[in-house]
Amino acid sequence: MQQWVTLLTIYLKCVACQVIVLDSLLLWGGVVDEIDFAARLSQWANSGFPELGDSVGWGIGRTVGKCLQDKEFLRNPHDVAYQVWKSTQSAANGAVMRTALLGIPRFNNLADVTEDAVRICKATHYDPRCQASCIAICVIVALILQGNHDLSDSHSVDDLLQLASDTARAVLTSEDHIRDFDHYTSATSFDSLNCSEPDKIGYTFKPLGAAYAALRNQSEYKTLISDLVMRGGDADTNAAVAGAVLGCKLGYSHLPQDWLGGLLSKQKSWLNAKLNCLLDLMALP
Repeated sequence: MQQWVTLLTIYLKCVACQVIVLDSLLLWGGVVDEIDFAARLSQWANSGFPELGDSVGWGIGRTVGKCLQDKEFLRNPHDVAYQVWKSTQSAANGAVMRTALLGIPRFNNLADVTEDAVRICKATHYDPRCQASCIAICVIVALILQGNHDLSDSHSVDDLLQLASDTARAVLTSEDHIRDFDHYTSATSFDSLNCSEPDKIGYTFKPLGAAYAALRNQSEYKTLISDLVMRGGDADTNAAVAGAVLGCKLGYSHLPQDWLGGLLSKQKSWLNAKLNCLLDLMALP
């Protein structure tokens, strides 16, 4: 039973972090504000989502936890995150798990998408590899929404992914980081990711690589995500990131209906209300 409780609370962490970003976007009309995000993250850490019966936020990672513990975090999250990074040099995956939806509000302008991704990433994860991961995922979402690539053609998908990689790589200066980035973004299957690699399961490039591999694969959503999860490692984050871009590529109608039907009614209504607000923001019916 304890194993299932642990898995559930970690899964909720991925959902919660995305909802925090979404709530901030909705309040500010699609404009990113890292101060507001920091305040919402802190509030969630202390009390969760009370409307769902939470009393505390679960599954907070070490990097985020260190930021939250700093008394200056609510005033200057970027500076706090930078200081945490200087002391740890951590390139954890806590930012890339939450940023995919930042590719939506201003999808027609990749410079704006990149700026938004960096601002929210640097609120807790300052490492350039984290920034590159967030930029790549958000740009992928934006490019899919722009509709200029044939997602059924492998060459066109590769062109899309190459553009996302070129945009994200620009924030990397270390040759080792660039080499690692290119390795993970060249993934054509989950085999090369070594998801359960000791001491690196939480590395930000692993969910990034999972997203690239998923988009290059023609299998159905349920098959791909199930395969990814069963490879272990930080499976929830890998699946959250890969699932976000794959769902964007395939569309809602191609999501597994039994998984959608398994959502609890209260949580489903809660999420639907927020997503409807996002559609209103985008002037979509």
